[in-house]
Amino acid sequence: MVPRTGKRQESFATAESDVSRDDDGIKEEGMDIIFEISKILNTGLDRETVSILVGLCEKGVDPTVLAYVVKHLKEARKDFLSRVVAQKPSI
Repeated sequence: MVPRTGKRQESFATAESDVSRDDDGIKEEGMDIIFEISKILNTGLDRETVSILVGLCEKGVDPTVLAYVVKHLKEARKDFLSRVVAQKPSI
């Protein structure tokens, strides 16, 4: 019987961490591409928001519903800010 040195286990662990790093790189590159598309389409969304929306889609949330929610939240924000500015006393 050949004594175990642990090198085989180390090589598997190294291979797994390399694959994990490759997966992270692929995910990051994919997010870069999606964010660039978002900028080209003038969505006005920051990278973090795009990442959250992509994550929700990956979890099964309907993209049409997300688009509706984002659109209406933007409109609500715009209305809110216009009311705040209108109420601000001028000096």
